[in-house]
Amino acid sequence: MRTANLLRSVLLMVLATFLTIACSQPDSVITAKIKARMATDTTVNSSQIEVVTDRKVVTLTGNLNTSADKERALEVARRRFGGCA
Repeated sequence: MRTANLLRSVLLMVLATFLTIACSQPDSVITAKIKARMATDTTVNSSQIEVVTDRKVVTLTGNLNTSADKERALEVARRRFGGCA
């Protein structure tokens, strides 16, 4: 089970690395908006996902239970918000 969780964590990191959001907003605002979206989405366990933004590149890392959870987290993070291209 521990190996499966580690594998899921690594897959999430690989698939989510360099999720780019083309936006003129500061990195801290992008991170805050994504975290807020995840916190309000009932299907995403936001306590298991770390969101880091560096020069408009968003990286999600965490340990999720299923690939559906991973896909939903990516979907929430990719969703465009006001002021973005």
